[in-house]
Amino acid sequence: MRAGAHRCAGVWQVLAAEDCHFDGQRCYSEQPCAVQRDYVLAALCAQERVGMTALMYAAEANAADMCKVLVAAEAGSVRKDGKTALILAAMADARDAALVLAACEKEAGQRDTNGFTALMGAVQHRNTDLARLLLRREAGIQKNDGTAAIHIAVFLEDAALVKMLCPYEKELQLADGRTAHVIAAALNNPALHAVFEELKRKRARSRAQGSTRGR
Repeated sequence: MRAGAHRCAGVWQVLAAEDCHFDGQRCYSEQPCAVQRDYVLAALCAQERVGMTALMYAAEANAADMCKVLVAAEAGSVRKDGKTALILAAMADARDAALVLAACEKEAGQRDTNGFTALMGAVQHRNTDLARLLLRREAGIQKNDGTAAIHIAVFLEDAALVKMLCPYEKELQLADGRTAHVIAAALNNPALHAVFEELKRKRARSRAQGSTRGR
């Protein structure tokens, strides 16, 4: 089977043909009009051993326009290791493609076989915009070892991301029992300390207001 990808008036059109070659690792096309990213063509020939789809290749390549075309047919597809196109985009820091996929209900909220999520990938790359979009669907999910997005943010010492995640994940523990606050205290980072101190003050005010209303 062959695969060609043509661009016409700014719109990607994916066409099946008979001129795709497989070298053991990827497929490529010798067609002069083939899409320059031959790793996208690989998935059009056949799914590889790991279960990659065309949408996954496009996501990793940050080909947002291609993702818009493929998402209706391939959204929610899962690789053998549980990774989706959105997770791969987040891991590759493919920001444009990730934003397209994050808006898709079938993509957001998924986790791979280790429990890794797109939100975690977004935090790893300090992608605040993507992380904010994924909060509703993915906050609170932990990897098999207990790691949550907030733990990653604390280890990166990214106070802004920690502050964003605190309302959702502040109580989550690693396998060894450590919370984000415990990790932050050990790092002795003033910015992280300020985030958790502000959280304490908010709790105190909330309790005080509740006590006043109860009188």
